Amino acid sequence: MLIRQFFYLFWCRLPVLLLGIIVIIFVAFGIRLLIPGKPANAILWQSKQGMGNFNENKNMATIEAAMGQHLPLFYISFELAVIPNDLQNLAPDKHHKPLRKIISMHGYSKALWQYYAACKDMAALSSDPMLQPFLDSFYSAFEKANMPLQQQALKNIILNSRENEANQCAMQLLNLNRQVQTGKTTLFDFLPVLNYHKQNQFHNWLLGAANQKGVLSGNFGNSFTTQQPINDTLKQRLTWSVALALLAFIVTLLFALPLGIYTAINPQSVLCKLLQFYQTLSTTIPLFIFATLMLLFFANDDWFGLFPASVHSTNNLSLFWFLLLPLACYCFEGIAYTSQIIATQMQQTLKQMHVVYAKTLGFNQAYILKKHVLPAICITLLSVFLQWIPAAFAGSLIIENVFGIPGIGFEMAQSVYTQNYPMLSSLVLISGVTTIFAATLVDVIQKLINPNLKSHI
Repeated sequence: MLIRQFFYLFWCRLPVLLLGIIVIIFVAFGIRLLIPGKPANAILWQSKQGMGNFNENKNMATIEAAMGQHLPLFYISFELAVIPNDLQNLAPDKHHKPLRKIISMHGYSKALWQYYAACKDMAALSSDPMLQPFLDSFYSAFEKANMPLQQQALKNIILNSRENEANQCAMQLLNLNRQVQTGKTTLFDFLPVLNYHKQNQFHNWLLGAANQKGVLSGNFGNSFTTQQPINDTLKQRLTWSVALALLAFIVTLLFALPLGIYTAINPQSVLCKLLQFYQTLSTTIPLFIFATLMLLFFANDDWFGLFPASVHSTNNLSLFWFLLLPLACYCFEGIAYTSQIIATQMQQTLKQMHVVYAKTLGFNQAYILKKHVLPAICITLLSVFLQWIPAAFAGSLIIENVFGIPGIGFEMAQSVYTQNYPMLSSLVLISGVTTIFAATLVDVIQKLINPNLKSHI
């Protein structure tokens, strides 16, 4: 009966869960759009090939084709009727903006692409140093999509050219330039057109390409920095982060549970006053400042030097000794917050009618706590566990970078620095799906324990 009710409650929340997962999937995929630069540039930078010459541009195009970066982003796209839907295959990204502007003014014609192809051959004219200022003027006018200025630059090249080949190329460009400028656009050319792309980057990332699985199959691809499977890296990083987060949660409960119960029973005690001061202190000091101070005073030989400064400087015997500092940072705010929630929930429970009636019947305090108060606290602890999951990911981002722990937070920061968007999007996807799934699960369990509770999802 209980299992059936559990699955029924979970089924009722399944649409909201799926909607949340879909949003997280789009957010994880959209991270690639927020990172500046191109993924192929990041790979070339990591391999120390540099950027700028012809061979490296060719290598970048090869990398983009292998990664599927030349494909459209999504299944559908909107474009003006005058703009060709295969523009991204006809020209590199840096030329899309001027080409779109030229097409919007003079239309899409065969002369335009002949002109564009001839423009790429202008590099042959760079052998004459006298033409370099005019070439620079021509390329500047092309980037601005200013056809009259391009025409004037071509006339200057023709007048100052001392080579027959350069002169013929410039004259050909000048004739094509005039043909392009004769074209005109109409109002119907600016109507939006819906294009469908069967092969796109989102499809390959989520479901996989021809010979490669996608994210839904558990394949997160390869890292840009190491060119190794992300799954192998995640296994190593998750081991550190999950172990440290679970240990911190257990330690937090061991301290927060007795402190919360004691302060709820003895609200005027000295310990309660000290706990209130500690709660205020923990909320006013940012976590990164507290972690930095702990590292400065207790892991610095100029001060106390009681702990190792980094995990890389420890052996297996001193590993636990090193983890005490990041564990204290994890629990610093968690103990104060959790004990306050437990104390508040316990005080509310003690004021309820059935608890007051049990006191009047003569039941001792231990029986009342065990029978009436602790079940209510268990529901509260489930909510605390729900909030602990996103807090653990956020805390790991700070603590692991301060102490140099090779966990999820450390890897996330490194992914931002190196523009390693496959790793970053994978971490966002894992943390988001874990958080929303835990929220749904805890909401179902709370509803099972107390049917009178309103749903949090």
